[in-house]
Parts: sequence; structure tokens; C-alpha cells
Amino acid sequence: MARHLLQNVSYKKLRKTLATFNLEPTDLKAGRGAHRCFRNTVTGHKICITYHSGKDIPAGTLEAFLKTSGIARHDFIRALGR
Repeated sequence: MARHLLQNVSYKKLRKTLATFNLEPTDLKAGRGAHRCFRNTVTGHKICITYHSGKDIPAGTLEAFLKTSGIARHDFIRALGR
């Protein structure tokens, strides 16, 4: 079975892809620093990810985000359009 590898993703593309998993951006702030939070419109679960303008989200950070949010890597990659 081929392993699906994640690559760095722009915040804009991440935000658009997460919408397909019922995760929408919120105004919630997570402590100090540059974080963006999302809320699952079905379960109400909230999750945050680091964000720095003009920089892609690193693959390792994205992997941890997907694990915490319960999104399977292969489902995310398929939704991402790769």
C-alpha cells in the first residue's frame, strides 16, 4: 500500500479544504501569537493551528492538526486535490 505523504500547504488552501470537513474559521484566539482556530459545525469541536502570513503550514504541523481533528490523512489529501 502506498503511503500518502503530506506536503506544506498554504493557509488559504488549508482553509478551503477544511470547509469540506465542516471546519469553519472562528474568531476564537488561542493565547498569544499567530494562531487561527476552526470550529466543526457538526460537533462544535474547536481546534487551532499556527499561522504566519505568507508562510505555508509545515507538513508536521498539518499532520498533528489532522490527528487532533480526526481527519484521515488520505481523506485530506484527496480533498486537497493532489
